[in-house]
Amino acid sequence: MRRTIPYLTPLALAGVLALAAPTTTTDWVEPAQAQSEDYEGWFTYVDYYVGDDVQADVIAGMVRDIDQATEQVEAAFGMLEKPAIVDALEAAAARGVAVRVVSDNESSSVSGIQALLSNPDIDTVLGDGPISYLPDPTLTTVLGYCDEHGSGDYIWCTAASGVPSNNDNMVNRPGAYNVMSHSFVVVDTTTVWNVSAPINDAQPMWLAFRAMSEDLARSFRREFNQMHGGVFSTTLSVYNGPLKSITQNVTLRQTNRGQMRVTFNPQERLVKNIIDEVYRAKGSVWLMTNDLQNGDLLKALRYKRDNGFDVRVLVGSTQGTSVDAELDAIGAVRAPASMGQLPTFIINDAGRGRDGRNHPRLVQMLSHNLWEGAPLNVISRVPNDRVLVYKSDTFVDGAMWEIVEFGSDRYDAVESFVDAWQQLWSEAQ
Repeated sequence: MRRTIPYLTPLALAGVLALAAPTTTTDWVEPAQAQSEDYEGWFTYVDYYVGDDVQADVIAGMVRDIDQATEQVEAAFGMLEKPAIVDALEAAAARGVAVRVVSDNESSSVSGIQALLSNPDIDTVLGDGPISYLPDPTLTTVLGYCDEHGSGDYIWCTAASGVPSNNDNMVNRPGAYNVMSHSFVVVDTTTVWNVSAPINDAQPMWLAFRAMSEDLARSFRREFNQMHGGVFSTTLSVYNGPLKSITQNVTLRQTNRGQMRVTFNPQERLVKNIIDEVYRAKGSVWLMTNDLQNGDLLKALRYKRDNGFDVRVLVGSTQGTSVDAELDAIGAVRAPASMGQLPTFIINDAGRGRDGRNHPRLVQMLSHNLWEGAPLNVISRVPNDRVLVYKSDTFVDGAMWEIVEFGSDRYDAVESFVDAWQQLWSEAQ
């Protein structure tokens, strides 16, 4: 005989469910909302370093983490002239830690890189040296004679008409035009150090972070593995384009100090991102770099300045002269030589917007200069066309990290970067 279960009234059903449900509590809500910035449960735990007095702390912290490595250390240094870091890497290799290093071809004679190259226990790879390629076969006729422009900002080529040919009808990029600008260390599986400066004394103000994050460590390790495997920005495909691939699944990360984003060049075209953010800014754009050559970025800055935005631009003492007119048009300030090499350091919407309101601030820090996007340009001229070969971010291995405010959030961490930017700006006046 089939037995049926009678329907329960809604009130009775609610009672049954209440009895069956496990006891719950909302005690977790308040502690979760009250998590401090030092709470250890964050997937990405980060400490920022900014200022002209943090160099010793960054080096000491990096050495301490390398000394505690038990499995592996991957380090990318475009420049390395700090003996303490070299000694720590060599000591780690001596005790059996797998130490791998990548550096720029032009730095092979630099003291720190030279020491690592000569150590048989450390696997060091160099990249981004001079290259020759032909992006378009129709250019062969205008690549017969080449010379560097007087500014040092680019190379111009034309047909060898009436002068001896000094070129092999190829685009020949010297090593100085191709740069591995990284300064990062990944220790074991969770610790990452990243510095937006060469590891020497050329740049007085260091911008750096130390992160404890398996996810972020994986992103940096993927970037490292490409270069250590021989794929740098100068490694070209059969179509003469960069072979490096985007290997990140996530770029924006929630940290104990707010939202943070890390991206890599050339595969994620960092200077284009900066141009987009300049146009997006609601009130101000503060930008400094040692060498500003990107024409599209200069146009974006001019547009914002002409429309009443607070645009401040600071360039280094070695800034090339080929864009003097464009820099003068935006009121750029040239830093004195005594300030050394400037970091690439941008803050958008540091103050109130033109509407009188605070807007989310954006802090961007790059490991390299703001060069052209396109590596070359063809200029139609009479009687002979010209090819201009630029220093370009297409041929730069580098990283950008950003602190990204959202909505009405105001991060305490951003204040230190705003103060640091203003400090350098004041020194340059």
